[in-house]
Amino acid sequence: LKPEMFSVSCRGADLLDVRVCFGRDLFPRSCGVDEDQTRLCRASKIEVPPVTQ
Repeated sequence: LKPEMFSVSCRGADLLDVRVCFGRDLFPRSCGVDEDQTRLCRASKIEVPPVTQ
């Protein structure tokens, strides 16, 4: 997978989600223009919270 196939969203320095973009053929592809990474996460560093059950 290539970096442009991922989209990361955050709130401040907190990670919200990581998305992998797929085409209609279900193969990974570059994320579209609606996945503007600078709008989804502007943090230069993010913190990944621990998984809770």
